[in-house]
This record gives sequence, structure tokens and C-alpha cells, in this order.
Amino acid sequence: MFRPITVQPEQIEQKSFQIIDEEIGEHTFSEEQYAVVQRVIHASADFELGKSLLFHPRAVEAGVAAIRAGKKIVADVQMVQVGINKARIEKYGGSVHVYISDEDVMKEAKRLNTTRAIVAMRKAVKEAEGGHFCHW
Repeated sequence: MFRPITVQPEQIEQKSFQIIDEEIGEHTFSEEQYAVVQRVIHASADFELGKSLLFHPRAVEAGVAAIRAGKKIVADVQMVQVGINKARIEKYGGSVHVYISDEDVMKEAKRLNTTRAIVAMRKAVKEAEGGHFCHW
């Protein structure tokens, strides 16, 4: 009788990170930045995306401080939201929000002939405590 081998999620993640480490090899990311790079590649299966990430020198520090301060996390798509450990965020009083499927976002994107992601981020900025719109 055939019995399938069950692999635990932790083992899958560990093997995935091992593959990522082998593929990335030598890099210039700090230890903290590299942890983010690994998660981005793990979630997207896109090594080039991970290799192309750029960090402000205090980005990771600022992100950790925001999480610990219970700040709202906004993602532009549900797939990002799925990859966030909500229990850890809620432990600090934070929450995760995605506006891309909100009725008002869909209508406004259509009216402006632009993407829902753009309108969703604009909505998030308007709702953010002390938020402001950044022009890149």
C-alpha cells in the first residue's frame, strides 16, 4: 500500500529558504534586509524581484518600530495580505487592510481610467493617521 510522505510546513519553508540562499549567493544586504528579501522571494517565487530590492538605510528599523507601535499595515493586493502573520500584528494592536476590492475604489478607478491599486493606495493615505501623499 502506498503511503504519501507528509512534509510539515516548517520543513517546506526551511527547504525554500535553503534554495533561496543557494540561488542568491553572495549579496550586499544586511542581515535584517536579507530576511525581507528571503520572504519576498518565498512569497513571489521571483528571484529577480528579490535581487532588485533597494532599502533605505533605516527601512527595516522603521518597519519594526511601526509594527510594535500598532500601526496599520496597508497592502495593495490581497496576496500580500495573505502572507502577513495577522496574529503577530494584532499582538501589538495593529491591523492589515487592503482596499483594492472596495466598491468606492473600483468606481473611482473606472472613473479616472486608472488602476484600482493606485486608487486603493490613495484611499489608504487619506485614512492613515497623519498620512500624506508622496509623489515619487
